[in-house]
Amino acid sequence: MKYHVLDLFCNKQKLSTRFATLEVDENFYITDTSEQVKRFADCPQEVIPGKDVRLAFPELVGLEELLLSILEEQEKLLILKEINRLSENKSEIYINIYIVKKYCKKENKNYLTILIEDITQSTLLKQKRLQQVNEANL
Repeated sequence: MKYHVLDLFCNKQKLSTRFATLEVDENFYITDTSEQVKRFADCPQEVIPGKDVRLAFPELVGLEELLLSILEEQEKLLILKEINRLSENKSEIYINIYIVKKYCKKENKNYLTILIEDITQSTLLKQKRLQQVNEANL
């Protein structure tokens, strides 16, 4: 899985169609964001450059040391799987969050790139299949 996510960086077309992206500095402030990110945030109004990413994605609270170790290249990747959200219309959304380091040559600085993958359809399908198996076993 780690190499699959890292390979996506090499193919920007796949990245733009499969993931929403967010860029964060060493202080966890949002520096850049794609349009779709707000749809996946716990607090969409907090997805603004200059704001702390933990306000929009509370799953990152308590992971600061791990995130810094990614920036310092001690770790390569953090994956948070099957996070559940309620969308604006109150339907369930499931996402995976992948966090990797990105180096900016121009600024000679490391950033965290946060990739958010919508896995709602596959997760709901898995749940439906599991329910069918459980009912069949009764």
